Amino acid sequence: MSYYYRGKKFDMEKLLTTIGVKSGEFIDIAGIKLQIYYLNKQKDDVFIQIGRLIYKMYKKGGFDSEGVYDKCEYIAKLDEQIKSKETDLESVKKGAHSIIKNARHKKKHRHKKHDEIKDIVLPEKYDVKPMD
Repeated sequence: MSYYYRGKKFDMEKLLTTIGVKSGEFIDIAGIKLQIYYLNKQKDDVFIQIGRLIYKMYKKGGFDSEGVYDKCEYIAKLDEQIKSKETDLESVKKGAHSIIKNARHKKKHRHKKHDEIKDIVLPEKYDVKPMD
């Protein structure tokens, strides 16, 4: 159904669909970005641990590459998780865009149906005759 506001026409159904989709998209994006933030925080913490570990090894006069290697593997796993979350982020954005686009398409399709209804010819018993 169309409404007018300050002289401009807008479609209430389209507006409500867009608001609902965009608010859901915002919540999903915020959640994923928060997860990415925590993964990056964990990654930074591991970098600090590597630095401390290397410094301890330096003070002792030896080098344990296995300890550093384990931490580097953990960082690689965190990087994979971050990439996965970034992919999720993009799919949320694409999904929301697709829903809004489909809502617009449905509305256009609905107009076609209304135009087809206008062209329907009723049987004679339903014909309305002008009043004299």
